Amino acid sequence: MASSPMISLNALNLQLQAHGYLHEARLISFTAPREARLSGGPMAVIPEQKRARPFHEDHVNEELFAMLSCAEPLRYADAGNYWDDES
Repeated sequence: MASSPMISLNALNLQLQAHGYLHEARLISFTAPREARLSGGPMAVIPEQKRARPFHEDHVNEELFAMLSCAEPLRYADAGNYWDDES
């Protein structure tokens, strides 16, 4: 039986990082299968109403954000709410 390309978040060994009341994330680093040897990176699972880290800027790294579910509008700096029809 072939293994599934899908992985449940419950099957991952996520490491908790938290600071104060606002910042909390469960983190894991991953690498891609052999077919994509140069791919990989960190993943952060962030609870609602929390932030992963204080706002920071990456000068070298590219970032990809995948939102699996969200009950609140996405806010990014001064860009407004991405899911708000009025902005």
